[in-house]
Amino acid sequence: MVALAACVGGIAVARSGGNATAEFVAAEPEAGYVMSLKKSERTFTLSSIYIQRPGDEVRVLEVRALTSPNIEFIGAVNVWPSEYRATPLSVGPGYPAPELKVHHPLQEAVPAAETSLAPQPGVTSAPPLAVAAGFRVVSGDLGAVNGVRVVYTANGKKVTETFHEAVIVCVDPRPCDEPEGMDFNTWRDGVLNQFGLLPKES
Repeated sequence: MVALAACVGGIAVARSGGNATAEFVAAEPEAGYVMSLKKSERTFTLSSIYIQRPGDEVRVLEVRALTSPNIEFIGAVNVWPSEYRATPLSVGPGYPAPELKVHHPLQEAVPAAETSLAPQPGVTSAPPLAVAAGFRVVSGDLGAVNGVRVVYTANGKKVTETFHEAVIVCVDPRPCDEPEGMDFNTWRDGVLNQFGLLPKES
């Protein structure tokens, strides 16, 4: 059975079976996105969660996300390498995002033939499996995500990976740009701090 959990307030402990994994807490983002939604749109997808296990059969067991209290983690799907190939995946409105024309349930095993596809021209490694996580803005016009953890098996061996990707989401008419004269990273970190989604200073 696949476990899906939203972890709000910036702190969570991921558990699988009887053994606790390392604590899943807020960290400095390694990648970041800004997402503006129309009033009629309340869901969005973060699709750039890439699992690189060439030649392995992969099965996702658990997905967790660190979100602001007003962002609900609503699930995730797999996008197999052959189904997106060279199409860049990032973040977009809707869940699943419209560009994910073909996707699979998390619990479906990804065969080794999929993770062994030939690299794209100019790339040395096989295209990775993509996990696309979906979220809903349940209240307010500003929210954030900062971190997704995926637990999966690769040829039967359990693996835990944490992806430190941040999304700042705004709902119209709220602007989603840094104030004039402010550095983008400073603005982004201010929003993440507002929701407890950055490490506390020692």
